[in-house]
Amino acid sequence: ERGRATRCGGRARVSILIDASTTFIVQGITGREAVNLTRECLDYGAGAKIVGGVTPGRLGRDVHGVPVFDTVAQAVAHHGAPIDGSVVTVPPAFTKDAVFEAISNGIRIVVIVTERIPRADVAEMVELADYRRRQTRETEIEARHLLDTLIEMRLGGFSGAAWGYNFDWQSRNFFARQGSPTIVPTAFAARALIEAARVFPQEQYLQVAASVCDFILHDLPLSEDEDGAVCFGYTPGGETRIFNASLLAAEILAGVAELTQDPTLR
Repeated sequence: ERGRATRCGGRARVSILIDASTTFIVQGITGREAVNLTRECLDYGAGAKIVGGVTPGRLGRDVHGVPVFDTVAQAVAHHGAPIDGSVVTVPPAFTKDAVFEAISNGIRIVVIVTERIPRADVAEMVELADYRRRQTRETEIEARHLLDTLIEMRLGGFSGAAWGYNFDWQSRNFFARQGSPTIVPTAFAARALIEAARVFPQEQYLQVAASVCDFILHDLPLSEDEDGAVCFGYTPGGETRIFNASLLAAEILAGVAELTQDPTLR
């Protein structure tokens, strides 16, 4: 089987996963170590086929002649064909998202350079890769059941789909009562729906994910600094500014915009 070592004549035989024609990208390409890695790969033999790099916010730059993109989807579109692999060199906290993005865009070989990745993130990456490799009917049925349950649990009475904790939440700055919508569980639910929209040909998942954008834009308070920086609130009616919550909101808006090509979400 491809990628598995077997015994032949008393000696181990290992499948070859890459060759001179393998195309790949470098995620986190503008980082110091990734810049050196890119140069060394290009200098190796006839030169490795690095067709692009990804660092959000660095679209239009290049690293040793390799074009840089904001997303993996942009790199694939620019290449004009499926990309075989990715070398992931992003910090531990962002490795899971980078790997998910690579797998979701059809990349089948992922090499992770990053160390000290949380074990829970590693388990999730392996599960997604395993599902994409096998895609058995049983796993699809289970995934759809969980997605349907997630949609049924959304809260009503807001501009779009939203979710909350099933317990009271007390932070240092505010209190959220059980069942009140907050951006963190809402963003996690929307992230699952966006991934489902990429995997399954069912419009409902993308429709619900898109309605989350209505909740973010119309129900969450939005503040703006003098320099033009904006920040979403944590829950409707609350004025507390929590930057990681605002980043989650921005992630969902960007993810839905990528799938729907809605210019108003960019």
